[in-house]
Amino acid sequence: MAKKRRKWVKHKYRASSGRPESIRPAPICEIPPPQVAPPRKIAHAMRLFWSSPKFLAYRYCGVFALLTLVFYLVLYSSFFGGAVLSSLVDAYSSLTNLVLHLIGTDSTQSGTLVFSDKFSMRIVHECTAVEPCGILAAAVLAYPAPFRARITGVVMGLVLLQVINLVRLVSLFLIGEHFSSAFEFVHGDGWQILFLILAIGMWLLWLQWIGRPGMLRTSE
Repeated sequence: MAKKRRKWVKHKYRASSGRPESIRPAPICEIPPPQVAPPRKIAHAMRLFWSSPKFLAYRYCGVFALLTLVFYLVLYSSFFGGAVLSSLVDAYSSLTNLVLHLIGTDSTQSGTLVFSDKFSMRIVHECTAVEPCGILAAAVLAYPAPFRARITGVVMGLVLLQVINLVRLVSLFLIGEHFSSAFEFVHGDGWQILFLILAIGMWLLWLQWIGRPGMLRTSE
């Protein structure tokens, strides 16, 4: 009986290369070093991330906020807030008085004051529509459209808003002269809301224009 058992033990040791299976050393696992992507692959991945449709809305909002911040910094700077806005106020005063004369209103201009026998109106910096123009320009420039389409949208939008603002000033003077009780409402609420709707409408029309085939650049 002992002889048979000794043969079985020898056979067990021989099958396990001289050692019992329970005490054989575990194989050594080598961990490969981390692979660093080359700069070209990193740049390509960043471009894909930047142009991904999932992040287009976030990118647009970020660029729009940055451009709006830059616009307000320029607006409240000493140079633009002084010389540029003052020249724009003088130009609006002259143009308002000119249009009033063309439509048969007996008005007079003295600096930034436009007046008649029944009503007087002083044009100030807030009457120049600079803020709606700047916000519209930021909204157009932030959109991922071709550069020429963005410049066209900015120029057309600024010209239209300035023409509409001149119409606003002339209409306010006529309302103040003939319907003085409605002047405060039209000046403070009516035209403000209408101007905002018109600015948003211009932006939407521009989006529809650049959405035509061949106008909007595609991201791969």
